[in-house]
Amino acid sequence: MDSNQLDVVSLALKQIGHSSNAAAKCFLVRLAQVDPALSRVFGGAGTLACARLRLLARAAEVGKDAAVLRKLARRWRPFPIGYRDYATVGAVMLWTLREVMGAGFTLKARDAWLSFFRRVVLLLRGAARTDLQHAA
Repeated sequence: MDSNQLDVVSLALKQIGHSSNAAAKCFLVRLAQVDPALSRVFGGAGTLACARLRLLARAAEVGKDAAVLRKLARRWRPFPIGYRDYATVGAVMLWTLREVMGAGFTLKARDAWLSFFRRVVLLLRGAARTDLQHAA
């Protein structure tokens, strides 16, 4: 992820900022439609999901701070999140961003978010794997 893509993601987060609860609810509703079991991982009531999505947003803001993402991975470790689930969550997040940002969700924004999600997934998987190795 280059600095221009990080700027695009950060700008999008600022644009979404005032409607982050609505965005989180939009995400949860769509995820429940796509994968009801996975949506329960994010919290049925929505409050916990909003907090988790904000933590992910914070990770985007700090950009290169992998420690924030590792912390997120440790928090999610008890939840049954498989490798395929990351793709589902990423697709639903992209759908949510497109819905919330409307015309502001350009091809450039989509590419930046895809790059960000790839980075997040790699860090989350790596942190989870490291934690499992330490537990053994």
